[in-house]
Amino acid sequence: LGALVLFAAYTEDIKHFIHLANTTDQHQFFKGMEPLTFSLSDPYVICGLFFGGLLPFLFGGMAMQAVGRAAQAVVEEVRKQFRENPGIMQGTSKPNYARAVDMLTRAAIKEMVVPSLLPILSPIVLYFAIGMVAGKAAALAAVGAMLIGVILTGLFVAISMTSGGGAWDNA
Repeated sequence: LGALVLFAAYTEDIKHFIHLANTTDQHQFFKGMEPLTFSLSDPYVICGLFFGGLLPFLFGGMAMQAVGRAAQAVVEEVRKQFRENPGIMQGTSKPNYARAVDMLTRAAIKEMVVPSLLPILSPIVLYFAIGMVAGKAAALAAVGAMLIGVILTGLFVAISMTSGGGAWDNA
């Protein structure tokens, strides 16, 4: 529901800016533009839908790989502590929990930088790519269609990962 509100806000803001640009001297970037339409016969809208539909899968895959790499770093740290301190296995000494947690936190933050940039940079890249080929109106329509694609596939990816994660957790 929140994602649909985001799309509605996007389209209403674009309409508002186009209206202001055509009736006043404000927002000259939108001067001369017609109101946006999201027609399925527009190839740039279809491009935006496909690009947006890809993003939840791409983000999910990148995030899972990041978690796997961070988990591998934890495994290496645990093995290192076992080698350096044999008393851990015998129960005579305690592992260095703080070092493992600190290392895991750093690895998790580092690994999630690129997946976190994906939702920020993808609309910008799509806008400029379509904008260079077809102009501002087509680029704005493609970005709006990208939002629709993310909403549609993101919903089903979220449901799939939720039920799949619960199944794996209880297996």
